[in-house]
Amino acid sequence: MDIKDEIERLRRRPFIKAAEVGSIPCQETSDPKRLCTSPIVSVHVVTYNQEGYICQTLDSILQQTTDFEYEIVIGEDASSDKTREICFEYQRRFPDKIRVLWSSENTFYNDGNTRRVAARCRGEFIAFCEGDDYWTDVKKLQKQVDVMRRNPSVSLCFTGGQRLLEASGKLLSCETKGKYSCGLTRGAEFFDYYVDNPSFWVFTPGIMCRTQALAAFDQTDVGQEVSKYATHTSDLILVLSLCLVGDVYGIPDPMVVYRQGVGISCVTPTSISGINGVVSRYWMARLAKREVIASKLLERIFRRYLRRAPLLPSDKRCELVKWICGQDLFASHITKVDGFILLLLGVRFIPSWVWGMFLKIKRCICS
Repeated sequence: MDIKDEIERLRRRPFIKAAEVGSIPCQETSDPKRLCTSPIVSVHVVTYNQEGYICQTLDSILQQTTDFEYEIVIGEDASSDKTREICFEYQRRFPDKIRVLWSSENTFYNDGNTRRVAARCRGEFIAFCEGDDYWTDVKKLQKQVDVMRRNPSVSLCFTGGQRLLEASGKLLSCETKGKYSCGLTRGAEFFDYYVDNPSFWVFTPGIMCRTQALAAFDQTDVGQEVSKYATHTSDLILVLSLCLVGDVYGIPDPMVVYRQGVGISCVTPTSISGINGVVSRYWMARLAKREVIASKLLERIFRRYLRRAPLLPSDKRCELVKWICGQDLFASHITKVDGFILLLLGVRFIPSWVWGMFLKIKRCICS
């Protein structure tokens, strides 16, 4: 079984080829006569149905103070609200900075919009900010460019940030501490740490990379495989991809806000909540030949599915149990206690509270 087949089995659905989401015709609205001719940074913005947030996003980018020129490349993905009109209005107000890429058909997968925007970026560096996030430091771009220029081996520079919980309006401090959040780290070392530690969060609006680094990754064996498919986890894939072609530099200061509970990630389909990210980490670890880490991630995927099973209706639960038991990938990770729990989970008439009890017992035994 090749790696692609493994991932499709773990995702419980086939990959969608990137060509299928990238083939939708795209048009650009911009003013070539007034645009800056040689932007140092291209700010990569993807947006869909974010009329309530896109103004704050664009305003925070336009407030940047720099000693260089930058452009804002907006990928508007056929929104059904007023997002497109707002983007066009900003382009008319700031023709020297803003370009709007748009199409009459939604790409459905975030990757389609993300990739076509990246392909149009002209800057030496690309900074990312999705249409519901925003920046809080007016010197963010300047600080990151200064870091990249001082450290030519760095392919990825990221900043600290905060999470805004949309439901409550609460702003959470998310200080990522430790050596990996501050200063220079070798790319291979950061890859191993990041792929194995989901609690370590690189905020998408805090990312800046070299445009050449993205091109260099696409030429690698891993890059050529990744580029074939739409993944739904493009921010995670982006970070891990850049680690494979250069070093990483962290600026711990909070400079961005990531809005949680809205956005593109909330409208894209998922198989089972929480699985996609772990499967994507496993995919990248396998492609990069990090087999020890991949084995740990595989067990993590099995545990996620096992924890999910008791929450499903009886028919879906039994279907999932049958699927789990049929996966030879999980064979070495299923203990005797797991087998007993799976046996019980496969019985339709046992009430749901029993599953929770057995899972608690298992955790106590394992601890």
